[in-house]
Amino acid sequence: MKRLITLTFLMLQASAYPSEAQESLVLTLDQAVNIALNKSFTIKSYNEKRLATQHFFKYWDAHFKPRIDYKISSPAWSERVQAIDRVDGLPVYNSTGAMTFLSDLKFTYTIPTGGHVALNAQLYRENLKTVLALQDYQTLTSRKARSSFSLSFDQPILTKNQLKENLDEARLQFERSNSEFNRQQLDIIYQVTEGFYQVYRGTREMEIAAEKLKNSTEALRIARLKAEAGRVPEVEVLRSEVDVAQNRADLSESESKLERAKDSFKQLIGLSLYDDFRIITDLRYDSLDIDLETAIQKALASRHEIAETKKDIELRKIDLD
Repeated sequence: MKRLITLTFLMLQASAYPSEAQESLVLTLDQAVNIALNKSFTIKSYNEKRLATQHFFKYWDAHFKPRIDYKISSPAWSERVQAIDRVDGLPVYNSTGAMTFLSDLKFTYTIPTGGHVALNAQLYRENLKTVLALQDYQTLTSRKARSSFSLSFDQPILTKNQLKENLDEARLQFERSNSEFNRQQLDIIYQVTEGFYQVYRGTREMEIAAEKLKNSTEALRIARLKAEAGRVPEVEVLRSEVDVAQNRADLSESESKLERAKDSFKQLIGLSLYDDFRIITDLRYDSLDIDLETAIQKALASRHEIAETKKDIELRKIDLD
């Protein structure tokens, strides 16, 4: 029984963690950016907010579109009986049955001032059937039908056009969330680029640390051979051993820093922490001439924060009204 429990535990562990032989992803900067723009939790959050405000805007925009409401009551049958007492005998009962039909059609159009123009049409029909017990159960039938048409108009006065204000508020919120989404995409691109080269830097530092350890290990081997031959004092061997120990510690630290950088990068772009990857890059530097005045003008015209602040001002104006 104990052996079975141990085997089950080992199988669960094997399924919980991926195999070390799993092939790692090979990422370029462009691939990492594309993954982040589709899988990043931050992007998904802002996109959901953008979609929510978009649906909210469509909801209020639909208030200004023609609307048709149609209601129909399926044939309804009702029947009742009425007792009629007799002096010389038992009571008898008259029965009355009714079959009714009802339909209601309403066309509503919202005008830009916030009022409504509505056309309402109603059709009603009733079939009655009455059985008279005192008249040899004679059956009386009747049919009634009526129709009505009405035209109505309502316009709120001495108040703000709330429908239009609700629509303007929903539009501003949608535009603001759309601007936030675009700004967050730019922030993600910057953060992914920074994280990508942090991983690249950590990889290079680990490779340099590994090369230093290799060189110091070889230097220690040579120092021991020279010490055995009496060509260098024993202190040189001790110094080489210290260098090897220090380089080994530096390599271990650089490996830890690289793993932390990779975990942060995977969390940033939306990969699983169990996924492994390595990066490839082609370091090229493009020179760009920047004019200060031109940069300021482009920033004032294009920065999403300025557009969002303008939307906030307009939203506060609506709240003030």
